[in-house]
Amino acid sequence: MKNAFLFLLALVLAVPLIPFALFGEVDGMKWIEGTSGIVMFMYGAALLASDILLPLPSSLIAVFLGAKLGLASGALSVFLGLMAGSLIGYAMGWTVGRKVMDRMISKQSQEVYTRMESRLSYWALALCRSVPLLAEASVIAAGVARLEVRKTVPMLIMSNLSLAILYSAFGYYGNQQSSPWLLFAGGILVPGCGVLVLLLIFGKSFFRRPTPDHV
Repeated sequence: MKNAFLFLLALVLAVPLIPFALFGEVDGMKWIEGTSGIVMFMYGAALLASDILLPLPSSLIAVFLGAKLGLASGALSVFLGLMAGSLIGYAMGWTVGRKVMDRMISKQSQEVYTRMESRLSYWALALCRSVPLLAEASVIAAGVARLEVRKTVPMLIMSNLSLAILYSAFGYYGNQQSSPWLLFAGGILVPGCGVLVLLLIFGKSFFRRPTPDHV
């Protein structure tokens, strides 16, 4: 149990950092740093929206936008990007169905989310939004399952807006205090806290490999 917890937490915290370890600073973030105003706002939102399809360090990009655009503008850019990505994933699951789910999301992530959804219904969407891998699995799975639009969209709005404010706040105050550690922490603490919330809700069952009895 302890080893499983440490492995999962390390994996979640490492996911946003993998592109930096392999390639250094992401080219998209280098480019965005050389822009200003509306261009940075729109490009940052576009990067976050494309995270549903591309392996981007979305949490670090979101913190970066808060640092460069300010608290309010950064939060709005992050929210629009996260919301667009969520709706793209939901629409893909709804229209293309199981094929896109199987190709884009691992079986284990699918099973974990399905088990969560069976217990928490639409609240599972909100809890998964900050967790790498499960964030993508949740919105695509919601589309595949044809969850009601009138319930799914408000849940996504609530969760994405909360995340946008958190990420932007880390970036803004980290930049104000000239603290690279606060900027860095914002990119890993929010996903890490998401995992801890899931652990508090599910306990040991979060690590149990799903079976037909548990899904």
